[in-house]
This record gives sequence, C-alpha cells and structure tokens, in this order.
Amino acid sequence: MLEIKSFQEDITRVLYWVVFLILFGMLAACTPHPRVIVTHRMKVTLREAPTDPKAIYAYLVARTKWLNGDATGALKAYRKAIQFDPASLPLHMEVAKLLWSLGRLPEAIAEAKIARELYPDNPGVYELLGNLYYDNRQWKESASSFEEVLKLAPNRTKPYLFLSSLYADQKNYEKAIETLKALLKRHPDSIMGNFYLGRIYLQIDFWKKAEQHLQKVLKRQPDSIPALEALATLYMRQKAHTKAEKIYLHLLRIDPQNEDAKWYLSQIYIQENKMDRALRLLKELRKTGEEEVSVNLKIGLIYFHQKRFSKAIDVFKKVLEKK
Repeated sequence: MLEIKSFQEDITRVLYWVVFLILFGMLAACTPHPRVIVTHRMKVTLREAPTDPKAIYAYLVARTKWLNGDATGALKAYRKAIQFDPASLPLHMEVAKLLWSLGRLPEAIAEAKIARELYPDNPGVYELLGNLYYDNRQWKESASSFEEVLKLAPNRTKPYLFLSSLYADQKNYEKAIETLKALLKRHPDSIMGNFYLGRIYLQIDFWKKAEQHLQKVLKRQPDSIPALEALATLYMRQKAHTKAEKIYLHLLRIDPQNEDAKWYLSQIYIQENKMDRALRLLKELRKTGEEEVSVNLKIGLIYFHQKRFSKAIDVFKKVLEKK
C-alpha cells in the first residue's frame, strides 16, 4: 500500500510539472498589460517556482494574472500559494515585488521582512529591501540593507553602486569613495565603478582623480556618453576649452541631437569669437524648443555683436513676449 501511495504521489507531482511546463510556454508568449508597472530596478520575470504542487498551481495562476494586468487577482493567488507553502522564498519575494510595482511600499517592505526572517543569509532579500527602502526614502535602512548584501555577497557589483550613490546623495563623499574603492579592489576594470568614482571626484573638485577614472571608462568604452559628458564638464570647469570642444564634437558625432553638447559647444565658440558656428548650433537648439529664452538671448547678443541690430531687436522682442 505504501508503494502504491508513493507511486500515486509521484504521478501527481509529474502531472503538476507537466501543467507547469505548459503554462510556462504560455507565459513566455504573454506581453505585459500596460497597467503592469515595470521599474528600472525590477523586471517581471518568471522566478524559481515553489516546491509544493498546490502552491505551484496557485503560483502559475498568479503569474498569469499579473502578466495580464490583473494585479488584485495575482495578489490573491500569491496569498493562496503562500498558504500552501509558507516558507517559500520565491513566493514572498514575488509578492513584495508585486506590491512594489503597485506603489504599496509599506506592504512590500513588510513582505520582504518576512522573507528576511525566513532566510536571513540570502543576499537577494537584502538587495530587495535596500531598493524598497530607497524608494520609500528610508535612506538609513536602505544603506544598511545594501551593506548587508556586501557582507553576504561581496563580489556583487550593483550593491556597491547603489550604496555609493546613497552616500553621495547625503554628501557623505568619504563613505561613497570608500565603497567604490572596495568595488574596484575586487573588480579594477569595472566600467560603472570607475564611472561612479570619477563622477564623485568631479562633484568634490578632485579633478585629476576624476579625469583618471573617467579616462579608464573611455579606454574600454570610447563612446560612453555619460563618461564623455562628465569629462567635458570637467574640462569646462578647468577652462580647458580645446579639450572640451574635442569631446563635444565627438559627442555630436555619436549623438547628433545631444542638446547639452550643442549648448556648451556654442558657449565655447562664443568665447573663441567663432560667432557663426555658435549661431548655427543655437538655431538648431531653438528648433527643438530647448530652453528657448536662454537660447534666444544668446542669439540676440550674437546678432548685436555682429551689428545686425534689426535681427537682434526681433529676437529680444520674442524674449520679452516669453517673459
């Protein structure tokens, strides 16, 4: 009798997994409904399923409902799955993420805390909590969570970046730099690590160190727009206009619609008395509506400098109309 019962249980489990595989194929073809919110820190993806057969079925129902925009039905199905498998880490994590996507941050944090109590040594739980606390503007708790991630999984890259950003936002540049140096000690060629550190050095006017780290990024990714923009800003602050001009021209080859590059390059041309070049760039900016008042003021001043007084007056009138 025991053998027959065991055999029946095995058949039941196999059948559940067959259903799982069929629904997995259906889920792969699903397109998220517009009401499903996807943030840059979270993508709606199929995670490891729970082990209990009844929980598996409820989990798949929840996933299907979520991907089809029925968040309320998904949450109800997840709760049912947790009743069958209350110790399932994936279920608690999925519920927290669903609540997060709905903007119900206190509930999402409470759910993630349950996962932390069940699995206190899981770095993924602390990383999720760190993100949730960050979105809930609980900076201290967020930093503490990311610090815990790095204790448990020191080779992960993203927690260093998040943690350094938290410290930098709070003007704690010493801790931000310390965190990024710890990352670069493990991953010296980390593009994001070098970029973040270069950007922080730029913020505190450590120009030489900022340039060193930004150049490391550009050595590996010569067309990195954020690194090029940061380095151009550095050269503008140093009044190294020739170097800045070279970078802005490179930026415009990569991204011809880059408004910041056009604006700052036009300022360089004005200082170098290359008024026609500056005027061309400013007119391009005016077509896009970018900072129209500031752009028109510059255009008017260039016309005045060129003794094209009627054009200057027309432009200044437009500025006054906007005011």
